[in-house]
Amino acid sequence: MVWVLMVLALLISLLASAGPPQWRLEQVDEARFYAPRDPRAPQAADPKALFRLAPEKAQGPVDQGILVCRATASCEHDWDAFADPDLLITITLPGQAPVAIYSGESSCTAHVSIPGVSLKRGERITVKVEDRDVTTNELVGAGTETFDDHLPLRFSSELMKTECRVVSADAAAKAAAPWLDQVRHAAADVVRSTRADLNANDGGESSFRAPLAKLSDALLRAAPLTTWEHPALVTAIRDAEGALKTWQAQLAAAIAKTEGSPAVVVDGWRWEASSGGLLRVTNVGKKPARLDPEAVTLRLAFANGVVRTALVALTNYPRFEKKLAPGEFLDVEVTAVCNWEHPFCPEPEGPRLLRVNRSQWLKLDVQ
Repeated sequence: MVWVLMVLALLISLLASAGPPQWRLEQVDEARFYAPRDPRAPQAADPKALFRLAPEKAQGPVDQGILVCRATASCEHDWDAFADPDLLITITLPGQAPVAIYSGESSCTAHVSIPGVSLKRGERITVKVEDRDVTTNELVGAGTETFDDHLPLRFSSELMKTECRVVSADAAAKAAAPWLDQVRHAAADVVRSTRADLNANDGGESSFRAPLAKLSDALLRAAPLTTWEHPALVTAIRDAEGALKTWQAQLAAAIAKTEGSPAVVVDGWRWEASSGGLLRVTNVGKKPARLDPEAVTLRLAFANGVVRTALVALTNYPRFEKKLAPGEFLDVEVTAVCNWEHPFCPEPEGPRLLRVNRSQWLKLDVQ
């Protein structure tokens, strides 16, 4: 599904160890943004609106606010051969490693933000703006300013102007509240709806696709306003991951209980395990016939509870052009395809069962 690649993925398990927060189910972020992202700086869906939310002028220390900056490169400069620059903004806050934020492509202006920022008088902030290119990055401009309890902060150079404002913690909390409610409700829906079903083509994935999509969207909306370390997000991710692990364990249990048949006959073809990790497909009909791999639906079930679509390996395709006489067979390779329609797609361990179309499961004795 597009939401998974535009999502998917699943969700984000924050670690309490030193260094920037990380998550186990990166697809939530990667699905929406294809460029690398620093987990300290989840980006708002509408960064311009966030910039407008911040007051044009403010005074006093900053405590857990959202730093939101508008960076502008001179469009008069010849950045790329046929387009405006692809901006990369790197912000260095006091006592922290630089945060690199990728903006959109072909635009002289970018709005970026970092939640959970605190600033005290006398602390220094550095902003660097670059044009991302294939082989290297071209410097647009950079600057360092000292925070004097007054906002906005302004950075400028010959080809760059950047203004940074702050959304207060109270304003951020107010903006985040409806999304946090959605996070909690969506996580509860994932837990409530996730059910394993070995007899379903997707192993039961359809039970949680829609709730998981809603949770993914709510997380991506809330994190730029709260940081990934917000208790509601951490709890939701933990609960969703727990439900998905339970789903996988249920599938593993069902697979372990399913003995399978030594051979399966479907549409005049007998499927059975062969040597060397191959499958033997024999024409058991009365006439010569050609096996059409694209007309066959295969599902592989693995010992660790992974159920995946399977395909006859492409290397075997030329052999299928020949008709097989009754009793003649082919030994074919079958490969599992990770189904990215959901973000929880662990590596399989030990193939155990194969289903051809909607027939019974075939026992696999080969590794």
